[in-house]
Formats: sequence, C-alpha cells, structure tokens
Amino acid sequence: MKKNWLRMLSVLLCMALCLGLFGCGGGESGGGDDAVKDSVIIAAAEDIKAADPHSNWSGIHYYVYWTCYDRLIGYDYETGEYLPELAKSWDVSEDGKEYTFHLRDDVKWHDGTQFTAKDVVYTAERGIELSNGNFPSVNKVEAVDDYTVKFYLNEPNAVFLDKQWIGDAAIIPDGCGDIVATTINGTGAYKVKEWVIGDHMTLEANPEYWGGEPPVKEIKYITMPESNARMMAVMAGDVDAAAIQPENVKQASTAENLDIDTVSSASIHYLMFNQRVEAFQKKEVRQAVAYALDKDAIVEAQLQGYGEVVDSIIPSFVAGYNGDLPKYERNVEKAKELLAEAGYPDGFSIELTTLAGQHDLAAQVIQAQLKEIGIEVTLTQLDRATFLEAVAKQSCDFFLKDRGATNADYYITIYNSANIENGLNWIGLKDPAVDELVQKIAISDGETRAALLSDLQVLMNEECYSIPMFRKTAFVAHDENLKGIGVIPTGGVDWSTMYWE
Repeated sequence: MKKNWLRMLSVLLCMALCLGLFGCGGGESGGGDDAVKDSVIIAAAEDIKAADPHSNWSGIHYYVYWTCYDRLIGYDYETGEYLPELAKSWDVSEDGKEYTFHLRDDVKWHDGTQFTAKDVVYTAERGIELSNGNFPSVNKVEAVDDYTVKFYLNEPNAVFLDKQWIGDAAIIPDGCGDIVATTINGTGAYKVKEWVIGDHMTLEANPEYWGGEPPVKEIKYITMPESNARMMAVMAGDVDAAAIQPENVKQASTAENLDIDTVSSASIHYLMFNQRVEAFQKKEVRQAVAYALDKDAIVEAQLQGYGEVVDSIIPSFVAGYNGDLPKYERNVEKAKELLAEAGYPDGFSIELTTLAGQHDLAAQVIQAQLKEIGIEVTLTQLDRATFLEAVAKQSCDFFLKDRGATNADYYITIYNSANIENGLNWIGLKDPAVDELVQKIAISDGETRAALLSDLQVLMNEECYSIPMFRKTAFVAHDENLKGIGVIPTGGVDWSTMYWE
C-alpha cells in the first residue's frame, strides 16, 4: 500500500548488490543496458489546467493529488482498513461527535515550511465554506496544539472518517487561498518541476519526504486526449504508461512489452431523470424507460463487454447492499402500457445530455431503444466544464452521470433535497420519504444502517428516479518492468508508489 517504499528500496538494494557482485552492469549513472530507469512518462487523457482539491475533481487531477499531497489518513483497498498518514493516530469520542487526530511532527511543505495543525484547520474550514462534501456534519475544527487537531460534529456521521482518505481530501497549506489551483505546494512524495498548460506537467521526487524519497525520481504527464493515440504511444514505448479505454484493450494486450492492470470501478453510471421535467415527474414514465432499456446491449456497445450491469443505486461491495431488488428486464410492450397509463400513448420528445467522450455509444443505444416505445431522443454532448455546470443547475432533461466511492452515503446524498441548492442533488428531487431515510442512514451504523440502506434501495428501485446502469473496468497499460501502480477503484491512479523492476 501507499508509502511502503522501504520494502521496495530494500529489494532494489539487493538487486544492486547482486549486480555489483556479479559484474552485470551498473545503475543509471553507470550506463549499460541493464541500468534501472528512474523516470516515468505517462500519457494523460486530459490537460491539467488547475488543481484545487476543493473544486477540481476529474480523473487527471487525482494524478496530482495522489503524488503531490497527503491526507490525514490512508486506506488499504484489500482489507478496508484506515492507515496512518499525516495523522499518526486518531481517537473518536463515545458519542461519535468528536474526532481527534494526532499529527506527525516531521512533515514539511514543498517550500520548506513546517506542517502543523493550522494547515488541517484551514483545509477543513475552506472545504466546508466551498461545500466540497469532505467534512459531513462538521461544525467546528480546532487546533488543540501544533500537532493535534479536533473535529466537532453536529451528530455522529458514519462516513466522516472515510472521507478523509480520498484523493481530494488532500491537506493544503494554511492561508493559500485560490492560488492553490495553480501553485502546488504539498507535503507529498513529488513536487512540481515544470508545468506547461496544454502540454505537460513534470514532477520531481521530494528528497525531504517524510515517507522516504520515492524510487522513481521524475514523473512526466503528457497531455494526450485521444485514446487511440495513448494506446499507440504506450505500445511503441514512447510513453511508459497510460490509462486506456475498453476498445483499446484487445490491441494493447498483443504487445509483448506491456502489462495491463485492471480494477472494477466503484463508480456506478446512472441514467438520471430531472424532476423539473413534467413527463419525468410521473413514476410510470420513469419505469417505462427502465423497461425499454437493454443494459447488456448498452454495456457491450459502450464498454466492449468490459463492465458489469447493476440494478441498485449502491455497489455490491458496500455494506447494506440489497441484491434481491426486482429487475427491470427489457419489455417493450410493458413500457408502452406504462406510457399510455401516464398519459403519453404516443410518446414524447426529450433531450439526453452526456459528457463528450464518456457515454457516446451508450447514448446512441438508449436513443434507439427508447424510439421503439415512442420517445424521440435528441442527443447533446457537452465538454466537461459545461456538462458539470448544467448538471449542478439541474438544467438537463435527463443525462448519464457516474458517481463512486467506498461508502454508501456518497451515492445516496445526490437524492437528498437539502442538496438541491448546492448543486449536489442533480435532479432536483424532493421526496420526504427519501430524505428521511438518507438522513437516518447518515447517523446510523451496524445492522440499523444496513437495514435502512436496504429500505432506501427498495424505495429507489420502485420510484426509479434514476436507473443504475453499469460499473466499468478501468485499465492502465504500462511497460512490463514498471511496477507498483495503484489503479484506484474510486477513480484515478496513484502513481506515487511506482518503481522500476
């Protein structure tokens, strides 16, 4: 897991000793064909224009957050355990409303200044002010001393701790303000060496890193938006690693010099119905759409079969998942009956909005399948910034959007009416029954929480405010000798743990 470089360095040291004993070449500086590389070039799908952990959240930004910053705690994806990071340890009060973090005293920012509790307080207060969602139920943050910080919650919150390890929970310097978006001053294993917007970002290893200087000394992210171009570049050896799309996997797997790492994404991709649209205010219409869709065909078209059809609003690995929900199997006649019952015997016209490049083929299949029941769909593709703004303002008729984390609350908060004004309730839903369950889940744990989650899934399955569609598989193709890449199920890639074999 993250920060486990001592073990990797010991392996490299043993290799170096063996090479020295047997006279088989030297290190990077000694030349020779067997020299171990100490730099990595990565083809990035997007350009890094800004990197504010509180407001920039697409996949490429996490390349920066995982490498240049640290969080209060880490996370072991295999065991589900929280790990020390900037916090050496933490305590939780008996009532679950106070969290005390005991911080490391040997951490410096990239500019050489000392990391203290004031930085954590500033990070939390700015995050709360900007409503970034990483500090649920927090009403006060206090620096008890230079290396102790306490969070006070209004009520117990089952996911507060889980929010503290994700990439955008990066701790930022006290008082940095909005300059954090363009001046990256973290405590992480890498710091920015060169940043040319529109072309590349080069990172260099932080020799003062508290977790030990990483074995890869330089990482260069090259902007390469086109998926086929990324695939060809990594196959040719022009770059060392790249995230690739499902349609590229078969061809990339033919390259003898490549390995392909995979992980089933935690993100669920939904078809969301805006409740401001008159037709979608009727449950029968929403259900009609669900019956008209063939999810298997959509997964095959969009993901080349590299995905998993889902039926619940939360993924199967989350505690409280209900795997016995009724399924909306494709039934065109049933769909037409429901439309007629809702007052739309001849269907209607509607606009489906997607993020350009993410759901193109899925949208085309949905368009064709809904046409069979009389719903004429116009497809609209938007760039990322415009799409996210439209979703936040609830201005799309219906749309495809993904959501992913390791806790259930992240998936269900988008249905809470309290989040309409801040843009997190994407469909403008106001359902008192949903609100009550979401709020109870947030302050419950154990069997009670699991039971409430099950009830919510049953309700959402019946009301069909959104249609859970699929989870996709994420792929990273890389040189076979490049190891330790962290493909993260919640999104993004942690490149900070890489090393050359």
